[in-house]
Amino acid sequence: MSTPEAPDGFPLNPLERFIHDLHERCHGTGIFTCVVRLQGRLEPEPLRRVLAAVQRRHPLLRACLTKADGVWRFRLV
Repeated sequence: MSTPEAPDGFPLNPLERFIHDLHERCHGTGIFTCVVRLQGRLEPEPLRRVLAAVQRRHPLLRACLTKADGVWRFRLV
């Protein structure tokens, strides 16, 4: 699955900018938090394969956010 992309990424919409500006002002104190509780032994390699498959299926999970000159942009990596 291929996703077109502008060479310098895409600008965020107003809500995305607000969320990331808030996250920046709060010094990254938990706006984007995910807790997973696992029981038993965790095998790293199968977990890597599953997470890679999820990233391939959902391109926005590969989004890289940057801020330059006060402007947020994202691109897919």
